[in-house]
Amino acid sequence: MNELNLTPTQTVIFLIVTLLLLAYRLYRLNKETIIIELPEQIEQPKPAYNPNYGRYIQLQGHYYN
Repeated sequence: MNELNLTPTQTVIFLIVTLLLLAYRLYRLNKETIIIELPEQIEQPKPAYNPNYGRYIQLQGHYYN
């Protein structure tokens, strides 16, 4: 507040106006609701695991995941 060089009365008025604007903005945000309709997701089966997975790990010299 020191950078604005306001008198104490002006500072109080500035804070009150700022708080009123903030309260009005929060009221408007709570009042507005956004509805997003998402398409239904169809579950697809997971791909089958590679039966040679363990062999690949051992060939690389790694015995643990």
